[in-house]
Amino acid sequence: MYDKIEKDDSKKIPPIVMFVYKYSDVDKIIKILDMKRDVIVNVTNMDKIGKFRVIDFLSGFICAKNGIREKYENDIFLFHY
Repeated sequence: MYDKIEKDDSKKIPPIVMFVYKYSDVDKIIKILDMKRDVIVNVTNMDKIGKFRVIDFLSGFICAKNGIREKYENDIFLFHY
């Protein structure tokens, strides 16, 4: 039944949670993503235009790297490879 296990998730590093307060925080998130780490981005503390700018920029970055963006709630996203 358990003969074929494709990958071992027990050694996977948990994602980093980032609370974004201003657009310049995107630099920190990009550096983390460049290290192939998963990042949960929470933009609930930003204004509407700032939220769109941050998520749009990170979505473009992760798309260029062939990664994935997943939406958990209205203002919480997971970016990973």
